[in-house]
Amino acid sequence: MALTEQQINNGIEIILDKIAEKIIQETNISPELVKQNQKTIRDGIIQVGRDNSEKLILFQTDIEANQEDLKSTSGTETLRSIVEQIEDVNQAEIIVDGVNVFISYKIDGENITTIDLTPLLTEISTNEDGTQTILNPLNVSQFINLEKKTTSIDVEQANEFLDTNIYELLPDGSNRQQQIDDLFVQLNELLPPPIGDEQWGLDDNGRVNRNEDTDEWIGSQDYYLNNSISSAQNNEAGAVEEEEGLITRLTDNESEQNSLQSIESLRDRLNTYLKDVDESAVELEDERPEYQINQVDI
Repeated sequence: MALTEQQINNGIEIILDKIAEKIIQETNISPELVKQNQKTIRDGIIQVGRDNSEKLILFQTDIEANQEDLKSTSGTETLRSIVEQIEDVNQAEIIVDGVNVFISYKIDGENITTIDLTPLLTEISTNEDGTQTILNPLNVSQFINLEKKTTSIDVEQANEFLDTNIYELLPDGSNRQQQIDDLFVQLNELLPPPIGDEQWGLDDNGRVNRNEDTDEWIGSQDYYLNNSISSAQNNEAGAVEEEEGLITRLTDNESEQNSLQSIESLRDRLNTYLKDVDESAVELEDERPEYQINQVDI
């Protein structure tokens, strides 16, 4: 099936992109060589080669930037005729070997054809005085080279005019205090809602109402499904959405992503800092001897 004009132009654009990228990646391109092949407007005419004082012409497409490539021929082939033969331009491979550029592609999905594109991509004419004129620039004209520059600063003169003691930029409080404040703000946001006495189902002795078979709090599973992020990560039926999940309550319910990140794990870790607070008070013993009354017969 014959390609449309739009399909051919799209194919040429893709191939030109591949050529430019391959040349930059695999060739030692100096900033001077890039400028020699860039286009500028001089004396009202688009000309090849510019210096730092001249403005670079940037084209919207590679086809516009490399019009000379479409006019050049290699034997009987043009860049357009080559693209018309390629079944899938995205699969075509550009090969750079020294100063030569080749294109390799499949025909009928099997046989591989390799064509030398070098004569189509660049052309230089040697003048009578030995100077050279670029008739067809290398396909790097749309790249912008970056040049390193340094500025020397007279430190003594800078200190004379600049105030290096800038107190206005110092924060009002310490960064560590801000981190602690942020921790408690986030903890308050990520903890699930507190469990009231009614939910615990306390009996007359103040003990938690437990399942007779598992000895767990009777509301443990519902609370886990409705609040814990681990329930969503464990793909539990009826679990809360992961984006709405909060810190998991029990270690046994932790997911792989939240290992050792439950309220119970946090409590166990905090206990190591509070042994003196949790230690039971010593009950004072009455060491006084017990008095015994002996009956005396009178």
